[in-house]
Amino acid sequence: AYNLGYFYTGGLGTKRDLKKSAHWYEVAAKEGNVDAQINLGFMYIFGQGVKKDKKKAAYWIKKAKETGDDRAQSVWDEFKLKKYQ
Repeated sequence: AYNLGYFYTGGLGTKRDLKKSAHWYEVAAKEGNVDAQINLGFMYIFGQGVKKDKKKAAYWIKKAKETGDDRAQSVWDEFKLKKYQ
């Protein structure tokens, strides 16, 4: 699922489609894929393929952060997501 999200994000071997990308990242994120959780969080922060939603961004970034992922912690801090949880 993560790879499909990645391919749709970059248009690798297929037409770029951020809505499909978000869908597949969500599938992978729900399965615990930290990279998908971070990417989906970014999509919600910037409204790429999904409606901009800082609460949903905070949810997914927090999930990734709870695994000890340093990138997720940086995103959490940089975008001040604590106030959206």
